[in-house]
Amino acid sequence: MKIIPTPHSRLSALVPSIRMILRKRFYAYVPGHLRLSHSLATDFGLTYAEICELTNDLEDVTGLDVASADLSRVQTVGDLVREFQKQMPANPRSYQAALG
Repeated sequence: MKIIPTPHSRLSALVPSIRMILRKRFYAYVPGHLRLSHSLATDFGLTYAEICELTNDLEDVTGLDVASADLSRVQTVGDLVREFQKQMPANPRSYQAALG
């Protein structure tokens, strides 16, 4: 039986993935509880280019693509999560059909 990840399972892995990437790739101090209100620039010192790199890493984790133009609005962890949520199909059946 083939297990197909659901949209919810992909997004639920997003915040822990953000935390891990910030710590391991960008050597940022991340408190025990990562909040959606944390600023990527102020709290973690990321530049726009680094936010793009973080997004690329998250695209690899989720299999979703976020347009570069949308990243100009990303300032917080929550903003980044919302950009990925926008890429999720609204209908779970269409998600299953897209996977083939």
